[in-house]
Amino acid sequence: MPDRQIDLFIRFCWQNNGRLSARKRASHFDFLSEEEITFMEQAVHYPESGVDVSTSVEVDE
Repeated sequence: MPDRQIDLFIRFCWQNNGRLSARKRASHFDFLSEEEITFMEQAVHYPESGVDVSTSVEVDE
């Protein structure tokens, strides 16, 4: 995923208490699965909590 879209995802999550809204999901990230979105939301929400985000969904670029 391009850096610009990653940045958008993070900003959209921050604007909505750590979750990607359904509207933003449909308009910008419809190519991602529910599992991928959940994983990315957790990474945004818990960047320094020790959650192991390295062993999860593989996302094709």
